[in-house]
Amino acid sequence: MEVRCRITRDSTRVSKPLKHVLVQVQYAIVSLNDPVPAFEQALLHYESSKALFIMRHGISNVGKRFYGYFRWYDPIHPEDSGPWTQPHTTVLS
Repeated sequence: MEVRCRITRDSTRVSKPLKHVLVQVQYAIVSLNDPVPAFEQALLHYESSKALFIMRHGISNVGKRFYGYFRWYDPIHPEDSGPWTQPHTTVLS
């Protein structure tokens, strides 16, 4: 799954607010008919130092639904980290 993150003031290209900030993802992979998992049920975790990155979920998850919550995470000043998004979803192929 290719992920492209953008800052609000220039949403025409992938970018991060500061160089040291990470993209943090809490996510769940569920069957197509399962309900949307709440944030607390999204137990899988991923971090990227890039605003454009690939998340590899494996062949066993093809046809399942990805629900991910994203935010900017500042490891130097965690109190300045952004809020979590609403869930983003896609079917893995």
